[in-house]
Amino acid sequence: MYVWKKEFETGHPKVDYQHRQLFKAFLAMMEICNTGKKDRVAGTLDFLIGFTDKHIQDSDMERMLSSFRYPFQHHVGHYHEKLVSFVTKLEQKLGQDGPSPVLGKEIDFFVEESLASLLNHIRMEKESRNASELILFADEIKSDETQAFGHIVKPSDRIHIHFPVGFH
Repeated sequence: MYVWKKEFETGHPKVDYQHRQLFKAFLAMMEICNTGKKDRVAGTLDFLIGFTDKHIQDSDMERMLSSFRYPFQHHVGHYHEKLVSFVTKLEQKLGQDGPSPVLGKEIDFFVEESLASLLNHIRMEKESRNASELILFADEIKSDETQAFGHIVKPSDRIHIHFPVGFH
């Protein structure tokens, strides 16, 4: 069984809230499939479809409005495509075969894969932000501060000394 952890949080309140809601909905659908409670399928599936749509629309809007504060600037479309694809397949399979432990395992695998991708994406985003902060910091160094290193001979200015054969 999965538990939402702080390490899955991006630091963006709206995104984190939506990720938690999707996480809970997938866990609920996994339970439905494992227990065969057909009466709960429609409502949970409707929520998953609607909330997936909302999350993607909100994410796209946030990304357009705030490219610096919004997490996951890199490859976010790819992850959203996988989410939509999985929810679409889930809807089809539930419509054809109904809930089943086999489908529960597919949801389990999707959740596990999604959480691993989320953690990886959070790590990549932090690395990207740290790198851009270093670049911004380097741009703030005044040119007169770098003059202290003017005495260093550049590689092209080095004098080449040839030692006699056998000299070590």
